[in-house]
Amino acid sequence: MPSAFAFWAQLIRKKYLLMLLHGNTSTWQLGAVMGPAVAGFVYAMVGFSFSYLIIAGIIAFAVILVMFIKKKTQARYNDAKFTV
Repeated sequence: MPSAFAFWAQLIRKKYLLMLLHGNTSTWQLGAVMGPAVAGFVYAMVGFSFSYLIIAGIIAFAVILVMFIKKKTQARYNDAKFTV
């Protein structure tokens, strides 16, 4: 998770970072509660093999979305007012 925090600092403006962290924490907590329950229902409904196929599809979708993240240019770093 620490690497994600470093990545968010480059993607999100400083004034929105607190909202991002709140949303991320809420999402992780919801996933920790709902994930096993949903996985159990999917496994019961479609079986072992097809549930792994669904997981592979979700991972492929996530990888495609990550590839659309644009890299910041040096000019954007110079405009930012970050203090260390």
